[in-house]
Amino acid sequence: YTGEKVYPLDLEDLIETVDEVDKAIVVAEPDPDHENALVPCCFVTLSKDIDIEKLERKIAVIVKEKAASYVRINNIHIKDTFPKTDIGKVDWKKLEEEAKVLGKKKQ
Repeated sequence: YTGEKVYPLDLEDLIETVDEVDKAIVVAEPDPDHENALVPCCFVTLSKDIDIEKLERKIAVIVKEKAASYVRINNIHIKDTFPKTDIGKVDWKKLEEEAKVLGKKKQ
């Protein structure tokens, strides 16, 4: 889906409909298939324990069924908590940096 705009908030809302997901944050990480391209990845906190492979399958199914045909989640990263800024908001920049590092490790 090179060149298509993916809106994080729409994906986050969709992923948060999965029972085991408490909160989802979607950021960009390097695309392993296309140099200098970015793809969505997701950081989640869980409300219930679940095997990561089962969670990935559940999220893949719901994204395929309910999102635009070109949308997919590249990786799912489980976190206990999200990093916060000094004023208590989710620190998107830290998550984006973490996604870049994690994305490069998987290439």
